[in-house]
Amino acid sequence: MVGDPDPDAALGRRDRRTRATRRALLDSAREVFTEIGYDGAHKSEILRRAQVSNGSLYHHFGGKAELFLALHDLMVTHRANRSEEAVRRKHADGVGDPSELYLAACRAYLDACWDDRDLTILFASGEGPAGLAAARDAAVERWIDWNAHLLARSTGDPLTHAVTAVMAEAGRLVARFPDQAGANEVRDEFLDIVARMTAGAVVAAVSDE
Repeated sequence: MVGDPDPDAALGRRDRRTRATRRALLDSAREVFTEIGYDGAHKSEILRRAQVSNGSLYHHFGGKAELFLALHDLMVTHRANRSEEAVRRKHADGVGDPSELYLAACRAYLDACWDDRDLTILFASGEGPAGLAAARDAAVERWIDWNAHLLARSTGDPLTHAVTAVMAEAGRLVARFPDQAGANEVRDEFLDIVARMTAGAVVAAVSDE
């Protein structure tokens, strides 16, 4: 964005070059994987678009599978950051109600699913290397922990798992809408469902104290 500080400005020339190479590989891999799918993607096409050598790919990632998993990790981290930032803003405004905080996190998550809809669809396709299943499981566990924290529930609580599953399906559905207006409408419908689910849970949790 114009006027924003360059995050690489304080780095040395070698470090800037390293980051630029990694970004080029990730950007070109995202293009190729989302256009063709994991199985049909060829390493040579990724390298051609990134304008880097085969040695650079293996130096930074190791290969096609590692690139794919790195994109998955970036997607998960980006969504977590968006949700955490939304909760921080609510805290700064003096909001402490668990349901309201959770809904803010959910809205940010679904907006991120729309923004990164190409990746949402890619990783929901079922294609990928052997390590993708483990990466997905780790991501789900991360979201269960985060949801439990926001709702002041345990990680084994049925509601925690229920809202995690609902939000996962909501993200996939939002990402498949061809226009943002339709995606936002579905997002708000899911948020209303989650609001009803979590409002009752918070009341129950308070009454049990």
